[in-house]
Amino acid sequence: TVLCALDVATGNFQITSSSFIDKIHEEALRLPLKEIVLYADDTYAHEIVARVKQIKPSLFITKREKTVRRSDSREFLSVSFSELENSAINLILSYIAELKGCVPSHISIPRRYSIESQLLMDDATRKNLDLLPKKKGDSYNLFSVINDTKTPMGKRALAHTISAPETCLQEIIRRHELVENLVLDPELLRSVQDCLYGMYDIE
Repeated sequence: TVLCALDVATGNFQITSSSFIDKIHEEALRLPLKEIVLYADDTYAHEIVARVKQIKPSLFITKREKTVRRSDSREFLSVSFSELENSAINLILSYIAELKGCVPSHISIPRRYSIESQLLMDDATRKNLDLLPKKKGDSYNLFSVINDTKTPMGKRALAHTISAPETCLQEIIRRHELVENLVLDPELLRSVQDCLYGMYDIE
């Protein structure tokens, strides 16, 4: 099953997949979704959406028939993506193109990420652990305590890392080494922060 997530405001476009419905379900709950677009004949997607809708009843659901590949989507499709991934990309971009007349120029090329190495946590677990703010102004949570990011992109990346912890040991070690390099070199850290501070909200 493939899950595409597009933030039309920032242009951030992500795609992931899993053979486990539970992982796609939990990822759909983790993402700040406002609307879900799915093929009308996709039984797996309908099952996942029905479960997500129970927890996020305000989600807007749009069902579409299979579409012919649109020219608007052509530059976003790639042989590096599977047929299912390209189909999902085409679905969301053709929908956006119909709403806006074309695919907005700031939409980025889809970035694939893996949820197979993420710690699976349901929405109730994340809330009970106080990982992220439950409402605006909530400071009694892990994110608010450690957030010292300088950009909106860094803020979103930190929130993602906290809500979907990495389980791959090699990746955890790599991140620790990168952080250690910055901690041991305060001048480099300040230089990087100064470069990032004030950047526009782009991915």
